[in-house]
Amino acid sequence: MSDKKLYLIGEVSSICNVPIKTLRYYDDIELIVPKERRKGCNYRYYTKEQMVTLFFVRKLRSIGISLKDIKSVLKDNSVASLSKLVEKRMEEIKSEIERLEDCYNEGEMLVHRFENSKSLVEGYSNSIAQDLTDGIDGIHIEEIKKMNCVYTIKNMETYKNADVSLERWIEIMEMPAKKGVKATGPVLISYHGDLLCQFLMKDCEVEFMIPVNELKNEEGFKEYGGFKAVTCIHLGPWSNMINTYIRIIQWVNLRGDKYKISGSPCDFCLISQVDVENEEEHITKIVIPVEKIK
Repeated sequence: MSDKKLYLIGEVSSICNVPIKTLRYYDDIELIVPKERRKGCNYRYYTKEQMVTLFFVRKLRSIGISLKDIKSVLKDNSVASLSKLVEKRMEEIKSEIERLEDCYNEGEMLVHRFENSKSLVEGYSNSIAQDLTDGIDGIHIEEIKKMNCVYTIKNMETYKNADVSLERWIEIMEMPAKKGVKATGPVLISYHGDLLCQFLMKDCEVEFMIPVNELKNEEGFKEYGGFKAVTCIHLGPWSNMINTYIRIIQWVNLRGDKYKISGSPCDFCLISQVDVENEEEHITKIVIPVEKIK
């Protein structure tokens, strides 16, 4: 920078890398007002000191501080007020980082769930080929691991599983955030009542759950799992899911000397109506607790 005392707006724009339009706006709002204006031509002239201030404004703007706050701190002209302003902005940035991390984790969980569902279907298709040879038809006994869940349970009149209860879905999907925990898995729907009540337009006690990262000692939290179950993957619309249930029940009945149903069925909604509209891509893992007959 040369030793001249005043600089035209074009020179300031070039030296400080600030558009002329922005400099004119700063003038209009009286943030940085030119030291002099030449009569007749209305040329704007700035001092070195104002260019230093402009650089300072750029620095504060780069971390997202508003022009209103910058104007206030320039007027006050103290380190204390500047420090307070920057600290406030840092807290805002920290909160925004935490929010974005939550968004990233949510997206990562969705991708993980979709990839796992795809792998599960591929594995299921391979096992079906072998199972059909063995006469098993893709039905298995497996141990359901314990998981921490948030849940809601309500009696629903003339319930039918194919009719999506949007209010219940929204309620359970928003519950982890309200409870201060993070969802770690898909929605689980358990039906308490007569077996197959969810298909027969009967009153049914329906429990919605979502696995979470923490079990709190308060209402709305529970453990789910820790039992043996007969499981099967249902691909496609919920409207014909009853056929898969019937196959599972028949499978258990054929092995009545080994297993008996011992608890409420549960649908693990791996890919559901709230994920994709195309029913043919819906993936549900049906889980029915059983116990071994001694």
